[in-house]
Amino acid sequence: AGTCRGLLRVQTEAQWLQSGLPVHVFRVGGIYGPGRGVIAQIQQGVARRIIDLPDKVFNRVHVDDIVNILLQSVALPNPGSIYNVVDDEPATGFDVVTYACGLMQVPPPSPISWADAEATMSAMGKSFFEETKRVSNAKVKAELGVAFLYPTYREGLAAQLAQEADDDILPASTSPHAAQPPLTSRRRGRTHVCFVVNRGALKTEPFLDLRAVCANLTRRFDGCVQFVPVSCSLSDQIPPSQLHGEPAQLFDAALAAVTSAAAMGPLDLVILPLFIGNSGAITEFIPTTIDAAQRTRSAHNVPALRYSMGRCLVDISKPSDNRVARILALKVHALCTKHQDAAGGVRVLVVDHGTANKEVHLSRDLIGSQLAKLLGNTVDAVETASMEGLGKDFNEPLLATAFDQYEMHSGLVIVALLYLSSDQHTGAGGDIDGIVQRIKASHPNLDVAVTSPLGSHPILTDMLTDRYFEAIKDW
Repeated sequence: AGTCRGLLRVQTEAQWLQSGLPVHVFRVGGIYGPGRGVIAQIQQGVARRIIDLPDKVFNRVHVDDIVNILLQSVALPNPGSIYNVVDDEPATGFDVVTYACGLMQVPPPSPISWADAEATMSAMGKSFFEETKRVSNAKVKAELGVAFLYPTYREGLAAQLAQEADDDILPASTSPHAAQPPLTSRRRGRTHVCFVVNRGALKTEPFLDLRAVCANLTRRFDGCVQFVPVSCSLSDQIPPSQLHGEPAQLFDAALAAVTSAAAMGPLDLVILPLFIGNSGAITEFIPTTIDAAQRTRSAHNVPALRYSMGRCLVDISKPSDNRVARILALKVHALCTKHQDAAGGVRVLVVDHGTANKEVHLSRDLIGSQLAKLLGNTVDAVETASMEGLGKDFNEPLLATAFDQYEMHSGLVIVALLYLSSDQHTGAGGDIDGIVQRIKASHPNLDVAVTSPLGSHPILTDMLTDRYFEAIKDW
């Protein structure tokens, strides 16, 4: 109980045990089983193998063993007892992910450092790595006579794969790289699908981030809604080996697959666009693609699909929603703390890709004003710039000239990336890094720090959850 959450749990246990009720306490390890745990994480492309935490181990337990222990306790009640509901073998996440990938016959994710993993984790996610837990299950065996169905994760994961195959939870395929139709759920006799859509890219990071966003949403909805990651273009050209063995899907192909699978019955479709502003993908491409599917269904006398699309992330008609700016503010504050010894003041430069769409540009400007308000007097100024001009004057200034235009020649400048994911512009050796290095070489009293992209930040989960309920509120 070394963490704050652990101490609260112990205090809660004590209060219940002192209540005079026939209380039994079950301390449950990491739960896995059909549809959840490391196998689900691998399928969703969000599993991690953190290489530099060899001592961070904890116990797990299969859901079937939890049920058996609870049933045995009902048969042999002993009020006041505290039971550790865990398997026999604590293990690192690295070892479990590696073993599960071997069972699934897919390439394991590349090892990453704790520093890289921590940068994209929620506070809750980080808390699981705050301590090592080697827990004994001797009491449930001795007092309740429990014989574990799955004494370690090895037996449990193998059984989970077999059960999911029998239940068709896993797509049946002889190849781990074969493209699959999206999973769907059923509601009131209707097929219900929610696509989370990004623009698409040839780099792996945007689609992996998209998968992580979908995984976060699926957990938020406790699996009741299946969120399917799809791109408008390009992502299907990424080799599946770079996506943990699971190919990316494009929106039009995924839509064709699900409309075909639901051809004989009603279909509800929710679209959650993962776009900063109200781009042409939202106003033109997605509606046009759905209209084509509608015409096909109509030609075959199939009920029209019902669909609703959520708003973009930065909707200029809702300026009070500053949550994307809050993500940037958190990232800026973190870099201010890291560079707290920098002299000469702190200024912030919000940088986006650049766009030919004026409304998307206005979303960037809204973010700039929101961020300035959030940061207040903790920084000296907040300005905006674009990476590319795309022939539109409203993108000016470009990053390459912004430091001179805003006279940012000394002190600390934090480049706040209004990017959803890493691309050719970002990261070490990218276009932004090249510009920053040239600027710093010309101005020795200038220090420049660059935030990471938005990625799969927990605030995005909150936003997309709201967008989902907005989309279906009239259904």
